[in-house]
Amino acid sequence: MSRVFVTAALMLSMLAAMLTPAALTAAQSPGISVSVYVFGDGMYEIPNGREYCRSDFNDGYASRVSVLDDDGDRIKSFGLRHGEASADGFCRFDFSFTDNGSSEYTFEITGVLSETFDRDDLATGGWAVQITVTGADGEALSTDVRTGETFDPSASPVAEQQDEEETADASLAPGPIEGTDTYRIVGSFVLFGERNDDFRVRSTGCVGLGGYDDIHPGTQFKISNESGEVIGVATLEPDPDASSRSCAFIFVTEVPDAKFYTFTLGRRGDLTYSKAEMEEMGWMPGFSLN
Repeated sequence: MSRVFVTAALMLSMLAAMLTPAALTAAQSPGISVSVYVFGDGMYEIPNGREYCRSDFNDGYASRVSVLDDDGDRIKSFGLRHGEASADGFCRFDFSFTDNGSSEYTFEITGVLSETFDRDDLATGGWAVQITVTGADGEALSTDVRTGETFDPSASPVAEQQDEEETADASLAPGPIEGTDTYRIVGSFVLFGERNDDFRVRSTGCVGLGGYDDIHPGTQFKISNESGEVIGVATLEPDPDASSRSCAFIFVTEVPDAKFYTFTLGRRGDLTYSKAEMEEMGWMPGFSLN
């Protein structure tokens, strides 16, 4: 008889675990931002009637930046296809990825560069990487990869004097917004699971299935301060650089100054960071569901 009770209790315990929604968890450490600058005649092009630029060098072999972890696994691949052209003579591309706890990361552009940084380098550099590729007639002649430095276009051998009106696209950068007490948050969110079991990838973005059906484009994070007041709302949008086999999102919002920031995602619970922790991660928090 006791065996029956034990079995029934075990079944109830398993059922309760199945019905409990997965809790929101933080990425292992800050998001890492990468900016790529391409200089030189014939190194990039602006398609007719388009408002963006794209890379055009090394016979097309260098059209992507790959990020590899310490096991040599590719964790991010970003196509240099939709950048912003500057009057200073370069095409700029920006992307970010979530740190997976690797002891080092290697940044590669096939046939052009391969540079490795350890975690201390990245932490010292504010979890930001700047890559420049300079050349002519579609051939890359020199590259530079560094951390923690804001790139100055006027230092490029092919650039003219930097226009004072240019702000290096600061309008999209995470962190303090100049002249205000407001901060821009650029975050990431990943749903881990089995494709077609836990989520389905559509042309409009990833949609969670079954117990994850609350995860989809348009799902919102609420951000509260230390008093519990909602000070910001962020909407999940498909990550344009994510693999077609992954369920990844980005979100952008602006929030006022606060001592603490609590992120709440529906019924998935919440996570709280101090202002110091937000600054440490470059105002680029990462979240996931497993």
